[in-house]
Amino acid sequence: MEKLHKNHLMLLLMLAMVCAAGDAAAAFENPRGEGAPMIGLPISAFSGSGEIETDICPEGTKSVSGFLLAWAEEDYLAMFSFIDDPENEGYTLEDAKMDFKFMEYNPYKISSVRSSGDDFEYLVSYGDWKDGDKAIRKIVVNGKTFKIRLQRNRSVFKESLASYF
Repeated sequence: MEKLHKNHLMLLLMLAMVCAAGDAAAAFENPRGEGAPMIGLPISAFSGSGEIETDICPEGTKSVSGFLLAWAEEDYLAMFSFIDDPENEGYTLEDAKMDFKFMEYNPYKISSVRSSGDDFEYLVSYGDWKDGDKAIRKIVVNGKTFKIRLQRNRSVFKESLASYF
């Protein structure tokens, strides 16, 4: 019974937030005067702690985090140590250095993790949504070696996020 009571309180709180958002939206109408004002709540309002669940693959999280840290320090040898490329066995440190030099460094952080077959997909992002400059990339971690799979274009980033959604 107590659990049911808590659920009712949570529902009432959410409805109050929606109503408050509607009142706030009415005060800030579209400057073009088109349509009804938008009403919305941030997704974080419905999530628990806001923490990223990286424990789905701790080994892969360690690899991605290590790669990003090494990239910040321009430590190409360390970056290379986190790469797994079974298709191109002849991929050398010198090849990797050339590829890494053309990658523009940005302070990426892990945004989410999900399993994809035997592998794991990490979304890394930097920037801020409010400024419209949020950049998101996908890194695939090999589920057998827990290292970053090099993509066909010899990049650690997967080209398209279309398969994620």
